Order: sequence, then structure tokens, then C-alpha cells
Amino acid sequence: MAAVTATASAVVAAPASVRAAANHRAPAEGRTVLYGAPAPWVKPAEAPPAPTATPGAAYVYQLIDQQVRISADGDETYTDVVFKILTEEGLAAGSLKLDWDPASEIITVHRLVILRDGEAIDVLKSDKFEILRRETNLESAMLDGRLTAALQVKGLRVGDSLAFTISRRYRDPVPGARSEWRSSVDHAGVAPRVRIRALWTKDRPMRWLKGSDLPAPVVSETEAGGELLLDLKDIKAPQAPTGAPMRYAYIDQLSLSGFETWAQVSSLMAPYYARAATLEAGSPLKAEADKIKAASADPAVRAALALKLVQSQVRYVFVGLDGGGRKPSAADETWRHRFGDCKGKTALLLALLSQLDIPAEAALVNSSGQGDGLDQRLPGQDMFDHVLVRATVNGQTYWLDGTRSGDENIANLDVPPFRWALPLRANGADLEKMEPRPLLRPYSETVMRVDASAGADVPAEVTIQAIQRGDQAIETNRQISSQPRDEVVRASLRSWSEQISWVDFTDIDWTYDANAALFVANLRGKGKIHWWPVAGGLRQWDLDGAALTYTSFQRDSAMDTKAPYGVAYPSFGRWVTAVILPDGGEGYQTNGRSLNEVVGGAKVLRAYDQSHGRVTVIRSLRTVASEISAEDAKVSTQRAREGVGVVAIRAIDKDSKEAPKVAPQPVDRGPLSAGYDAWANDRQDLASRLFQKARDAQPTEDAAWSALVNLAVSRKDYAGALKLCDQAARKSASPQQVWQANRAGVLIAADRAEEAVAELEKALSAKPDDKNLLLILARAHGHLKKMDLARKDLDRGLAAAPTDTELQRARGWAALEAKDYDDAVARFEALVAAEPDNIYRLMNLSHAYQMAKRPEAALREADEALRIDPFDTDALTWRAELLQRQKRFDLALADAETIVTLRPDIASSWNSRCWARAVAGVELDKALADCNASLKLRPRSASILDSRALTQLRRGELKAALADYDAALAVEPKQAASLYGRGLVKQKLGDRTGGQADLQAAVALEPEVAERFESYGLKAG
Repeated sequence: MAAVTATASAVVAAPASVRAAANHRAPAEGRTVLYGAPAPWVKPAEAPPAPTATPGAAYVYQLIDQQVRISADGDETYTDVVFKILTEEGLAAGSLKLDWDPASEIITVHRLVILRDGEAIDVLKSDKFEILRRETNLESAMLDGRLTAALQVKGLRVGDSLAFTISRRYRDPVPGARSEWRSSVDHAGVAPRVRIRALWTKDRPMRWLKGSDLPAPVVSETEAGGELLLDLKDIKAPQAPTGAPMRYAYIDQLSLSGFETWAQVSSLMAPYYARAATLEAGSPLKAEADKIKAASADPAVRAALALKLVQSQVRYVFVGLDGGGRKPSAADETWRHRFGDCKGKTALLLALLSQLDIPAEAALVNSSGQGDGLDQRLPGQDMFDHVLVRATVNGQTYWLDGTRSGDENIANLDVPPFRWALPLRANGADLEKMEPRPLLRPYSETVMRVDASAGADVPAEVTIQAIQRGDQAIETNRQISSQPRDEVVRASLRSWSEQISWVDFTDIDWTYDANAALFVANLRGKGKIHWWPVAGGLRQWDLDGAALTYTSFQRDSAMDTKAPYGVAYPSFGRWVTAVILPDGGEGYQTNGRSLNEVVGGAKVLRAYDQSHGRVTVIRSLRTVASEISAEDAKVSTQRAREGVGVVAIRAIDKDSKEAPKVAPQPVDRGPLSAGYDAWANDRQDLASRLFQKARDAQPTEDAAWSALVNLAVSRKDYAGALKLCDQAARKSASPQQVWQANRAGVLIAADRAEEAVAELEKALSAKPDDKNLLLILARAHGHLKKMDLARKDLDRGLAAAPTDTELQRARGWAALEAKDYDDAVARFEALVAAEPDNIYRLMNLSHAYQMAKRPEAALREADEALRIDPFDTDALTWRAELLQRQKRFDLALADAETIVTLRPDIASSWNSRCWARAVAGVELDKALADCNASLKLRPRSASILDSRALTQLRRGELKAALADYDAALAVEPKQAASLYGRGLVKQKLGDRTGGQADLQAAVALEPEVAERFESYGLKAG
């Protein structure tokens, strides 16, 4: 209860704001404390004896009596508290303070007495409250005109009771406002008596609502209007369940409101913001708006520039004078003063957005965490403590806050965690739910690379990239920018060395991208890996960042044990550790528990991979809900108790007497994985044998059969592939539709798409919604350039299985093929939002951005994919391609160099570097050597032959280039890049007719191929 709070002093205030109906300028009596008897409507209550105190309590209540009368003349509250001082610490309650707004409130003190041994000592006979001149509170950036009065109760002793009674009269400065009143039963310990009494006149009808843990009050009609009474004896205040969502904080509250709907609150306040946002004739803000218009025609950029102007050019000062606690200052006035509060800044931003033709309106919110459950409470102005701008930009809703700082791009703005907003509209509006958008990327992530290739006991090279996004990035940059750089460097290096104690970090640099709200720090250091002995003569290195702790939820059994728990949402953090092992990984084994589950409201992911002498570990925690059930909380708590261990690398401990003769080896991933490795190295016969071995071991499983089919298709052995499909259909445990679909896929690869369509439609007549059949049917229609039919096929599948990710991904690609880029991007973004740690989804999104001509966004997603797995050569190859298209050839070549370093054993690595050099037109002799090395591993690869052909074209060896293009097209006749390159070569050799034919054929296959070659500096004549 807000009546008395004993901390360092006792503050006596209204139990809650009381709101009335008329504008009122405070009389002189509002600027002083009045003394006198209570009003006639008050019914004083008797204070029972003090109860048995809770051990350790500083004081105990005997009486808490709160009364309110609501009428057309204004609203008046009466508060009477009696409490007994139990300890020396409790004497601090004798320091009393009153706080009020003289523009709208009048304070009257009725009594202040010390009760001692049956005697009442009247403190007010000798002492009165002294007004403290605190009318601006500028030290707290407030200009509110409030007054404070204080009194020190003299002679107060342990064992005394103190009785204090006051009244407040209040009139709301907003004309037409309706009364509101709220009181809570939230005292400590047991109170012998707590009474809440409310009266209202017939012309001020009130609605009431009680908290779930309070008994029902007695409500009756009176001659004057109505009365509510809640009289509680020997009451222990309800306790909100620990960890519960904020709406559970209201279980002890009794509320009254004269508002019937939220729309009434909305329409009441809307005119004030409309007037405040109306600019004066000749307003300088019109010129500011013109500057913004001249800077960009994009509404998103304009909105961001307007927001930046309000945030950076107007400092925050709360303005509460003359009803300013409710009403905004005019936009021009705020701009002239260059200070304002949330109301004034909102009006200023609304004025600018209006000049920029961007639809916007003010919206009230509760920023103190009490927005949860707002839709279940009585309507009222007092439910809000902040106001935002709700803007519609390019069809999307954005919540703009002029009191923030550092917002450069509205695309980076998260939906604030306020739960509900009330838009202010002349015709009224209902509450609007503020739904946080799923996070595409972590707020914070760390990528740690350890190069231990020199040896397990030699200091390893360590680099760390620490990334922060959004508000974290803005705040970190603000803090760093305000300190000397050398101090930041020392403190940062010390902090990281304490966190990862085996590394001596020696260097750090950082960048901040304000437009992306992205802060990136890069650290470098060295250290000797911390190995520790384990059983069996081995030693172990617990990988940094891989440890995981589940949340433990605890609650007193006396509380509501079934209440849900609140969870910080949205939140997302990720740590990746990537290690280059000594000796190519021989003698090292990675162990740990992999996790992929939702526990405690969070998606928990921990996965690791050891291959090709490297280890990559990812640990990710991402909340997926704002609250969880008590049962879910128990599961998380149990996991916290059990623990999930670490991910560790083990090796022989040469100093141990128990050291085994055979070193630990990486886990055997089986013949199927080995077969794919052999295939990647162009050892197709070995791959076939390994796939057959995997199939023979599990003849009813599809994976090995599919590998054999795909290998046969890659060899253009379509008849063999069809035969394998028929064999698999007889052996497989899967439904027959799976292999009907696979068979159709082979027909499409064999350029027999019409046959595939016929077979698929026949199969679908038996099972119309089968996902596998519809996926391949869409591919067949796409192969036939019937994109409308392809999309219909996929939409049909999604109608039956809307959450199926294969269908969703295929639908995204179909949209790209149809050049519906906005739809495609939206679909791939949704897939990433559902699983942002999936590197393949990030790559799909990157491709979509690139095709939509958003190259920076494409590169951003490729970067993110490589943060998840720095050793992924497919992602490196794609990023190199993106960099080449942006003519950032040095960076593209650097990625190609990394690919060769990571996987020198496969042909595609050498081909990547050959291509990077050829596209850049640099080191062409080395490029030729790279292509030759690649062709040695895969002699008939059309893509490698194409790369060597481009290299020869760059070198001016036109006949050699023509021979390579001919060879590439003999293997892949529809390879558009080879057709286009051959067309260029033929033109240079004087065969303009043949060249033109090749160029036209290439563009027919891939319309963007000409643009791509032009980006390499190669243009048709």
C-alpha cells in the first residue's frame, strides 16, 4: 500500500491518483499544507491493538484506512494509518514527507499523534510541515512544479504508535476527464484492520474491479449515489507469485474508473496531440522537414531522419507544469526551447511526419513493465506513463520513441516490450497489442577461432569477434565513445583475459555501423590451451563458450504454484567456437551432449562437428515465448539441477602412466558420409561402393538409396537411376509416394518433364495432398517454365501442411523464379526467423536478397552464415561470388584463399580460387595453375572447365578458351555462363554470327548472365 513506506523516511502519499473532471488552476491554498478536521463524508475507523509482529519487522500496522469521494466538485481521498514502532530502525518512519502538485491538489493534515501508554501526544501542537522549495526538480531532468513538505516527529520512541491522517482534494487538469482511483492491499506482515471505502455521486458513476486474491467488496446504492466497502480484519497481504508475469502484481488491487471503454480515453486525449502537432505559420520546423524531403524520397529514410532530429536536437526534460503531466507542449514551443518530455517530443515528431506525408499518431503505453494484462483492467489514463508515435511506413507499423537516442534506421527498431498501446484518435481507438517480431539475428554473438595447428602444447593463435546489435550496440558505442580509447583498450583486454584465462589478449579494435545498429569488436591473442587430465590416460580441453546453464525457477509453496513464469522475450544469444586441430585432427576426439529442444521458454541448441581436422561448436539460446507454464518451469529447473556438461576435445596424455597405445579418433560417421566425401573428391566409383555398403546395412532406409540415385543422375545414367528408384520403392519402408516423387525427379533431370507431370498427376489422384508429389510436380512445372502452375502446386501443399518447411522453402524459390522478389524475401525471412541458427536458411535468404537486387543485405546474410560455421566452404564460395559482383575482388580472393586452406583435397576449392582470380583479372598464371590442379581431381567437370576457359579468355589465349568452353558445353549443354563466354570468344575470333547465337542462347537460359559478365568487365560487342 502506498500510504506509508518506511525506508530511510516515511512518505505519505495518495494511495493512488484520484482523477476528476474539470480544469483547475490551483488557489493559493494549494501551495501550502492545510490543517483541519476531515470532511463530513468521512467515517473514521478505530485502530485495533498492534498484532504479533513478524520477527525482524521494524514496525507493524494497526490500521490502514483509505477512503475516497468522487463528485462533480472534485475528488477527495482520506488516508488514516496507525503503526507501531518495534525497533530502532523503525524510528526512521518518523521522517514524514508529503508530495503534491499545487496546480491540481490540496493537502490537508487532520492529525499526527504519538500513542504511548494510553496517552495521545499531539505532534502538530508544536510542529508543522515545512515546505521544501523543490518546484522544478531539474537535477532529475524534470520541470513539474511539484511541492514537497517534510516534518521530523520529535520524541518518537521504540514501542510508540504513530497515527497520521491526511486528505487530498484533486481536480484533473484535462477537461472532460473521468475519475480514476486505485488502492492496493500490499502491507508487510499481518494488519489488524485494512479498510477501503469509496463513494460516488449519481452524476459520477464508477465501475470497479478487484484483484483475484481480494474478497469481493460490499457495493450498495446510497441516496447520493453509490458506496463500495472492503473491510478486512487480521489480513495478510496477498503475495504475487515469484517470477510470474506482471499482471499477477494486480492480485491485491482494487480499482475504480469512470471510463467505460478505452476508446473514451483515446478520444479524450487525441485533440491535445492534434493541436500540439499543428505548426505555426512560418514555423522553422517546415524548413527542417524540407531538408529531410531533399535528402531522400524513401519514406523509411525520411521517418528515420525525422526521428533522429527529435532525438538528437531536443534534450529530455519532463514538463509537468500547468497540467503538462497530461498534455503535450506545442511542437514549435518544444523546438524553440530545445527540450521536452515524451509528450512534447511525440508532438514534435508528429508535426514533422505530417509535413513528410507519413501517417502517424500518438499512442499511450506503460513503460514500467505493467503493460502486461492491461487489456484485463479498467480503462483509464493512469494506466499509462509514456507516449510513442505509431507510424505507418511502406505499409508496416513502427513505434518511434523521441526520448531514445541513437536510432539511425527504423528497420533496426524492435517492437518495444510494452505489450499494449492505446492509439489516440478523435473517434477513439481500442488497445492495440504490441507483438514483438521474431529475431532474425542474435542481439549478441561471439565467434572464437583457435588455430592449434602448430601443436597441442604450442601457444595457439586466437581471434574473437564479438558482435552486438540493436540497443546493446547503441549503448556500447555510447559508453565507449565517452571514454579515452586507451582506457577502453586496457579494460577490454583485461575483461576478456579474465573470461578466457588461458589466452593473453594483446590487441583489440572495433567498428560501429550506426545505420545497422551493429557493434563489432575484434580481439587477437595467444595462449597455451588448458588441458586437464581425465580417466584412461587422456587429457581434455573444455571448449570455451560451449557450456550451458538452464534457468532454475523457484517459488514459495505458499504462493500460487500454478501461475506461469515470465520470460525475457525476445532475446537471442549465440557463441561459436571454431578450432583447427593439430596433425589434421588425427588422435583427437570431440565429445559432448548435443541439444536441440525448447526448455524454459527458450530454444536451446548445442551442436558440434569434427571433420577434416577441424571442430566447430555452436551454442545458441533464443527465447520463443514471453511466459511459460509452471510445468515447463519444472522441466527447466530439473535440467538446471542435472546439468548438461561440456563439449570437450580429448587426446592422449603423454605424461600419464595410463596413456593408451591407440589415440582417440573422430567418431566414425559411417559409409554414407564417407561416400559423400569421396563424391566431393570426384572419386565416384568409391562413392558408389560406400553408398551400396550403407544401403546393404539398412535396405529399408531411404538415405543411401537417394545417394545412389543422385550419383547416377550426376553421371547422366538416367536409366540406371530409374531402375534404382524402382528397386528402392520395393524395399523402402517409406510410403510409395516418396519413390514415385523421386522417380519423377529423375525424369525431370533427363529432360522428360512432361512424362514426370503425367506420372505425378496419376499418383496425386490417389493421394491429392501428398507433399513429396506436389514438391516434384512444382519442380516439373518450373522446368517447363510454367511458374504459375508451380506456385499453385506448392500452395496446394501448404494448404494441407502450412508449417512444412520443405514446402515453404520451395514456395520461396518459386517466387524467385517468377521474379516476385518481395514475396520470396518475406518467405525466406520467415524461415530464418523460425530457425535463425540454420546456415542453409541464411544462405537461401542471401540468394533471395541478391536476386532482389539488395546486394548489401545478401552479403550480410552470408556473413552471418559464416559466423555460424567459419569453415563452411559453400558459404565462403557464395560470399566470394557476392563480393565479386560488388567488384570487391580483393576480399573475394581472400575468401577463395581460405577455401583452399580449409579443403585442399577437393577440386571445388582450387576452382574457387581460379575463378576468383579470373574474374578479378589478376594473377592469371596462378589462376591457370589452380584450374589445372582442380581438373586433375575432376577432369570432366563442366564448372571447372568453364573457369579455365574464362582464365584463358582473360589471358588472351582465345583458342584455348574456345576449346575449354566447347568441352564444358559438351558435358553441360545448358550451362549459360559457358555459352555466354563462348559467344564472347567467338566474337573476338571474328565469328560474329556464331557468337551472337551463343549469347542469345545464354540469355534465354539465364537473363542476368549478361549483367554478370559486364560486372567482370566483359561486354559483348
